[in-house]
Parts: sequence; C-alpha cells; structure tokens
Amino acid sequence: RAPVIAAYLVRMGLINSTFGITKSIIHDLVPPSHRARYASIDSINQAAWAGSAALGGLVIDRYGMVANFYVTASAQLVA
Repeated sequence: RAPVIAAYLVRMGLINSTFGITKSIIHDLVPPSHRARYASIDSINQAAWAGSAALGGLVIDRYGMVANFYVTASAQLVA
C-alpha cells in the first residue's frame, strides 16, 4: 500500500507543480489593465472542475459508474 500512496503523491505533486509558474507567466504577459479579466476566467475554470466532480458523483449515484464514463466520453467527443 505504501508504494501506491507514494506514487500517487509524486504524481499529484508533478501535476500541480505547474500552476504557480503558469499563473506567473500569464500575469507577466498580460497587460495590467486586463489581468483581472484573465484571473476571473481562471476562476471560472476552477469552478468548472469542482462542478464536474459534483456532477460525476450525482451521475454515479443515480445511474452507476459505467454511465459516468459514457457521460465523460460524450463530453470529450463534443469538445
């Protein structure tokens, strides 16, 4: 169990390690008069992630795990 937990922590650390540098680069490149707009778009993106997790939980509760994969595949196909 410990190797799985360690691998998960390393994976999540690597995935999340780019957020700070990405925001820093965006704020360096965006003019000060437009930074609030880009920050608000980023906030909408973060809210969408949280909302998709809640929606996935509702789909799983109501229709089962397989239906959640179908919904996700359909959304990715449309995107």
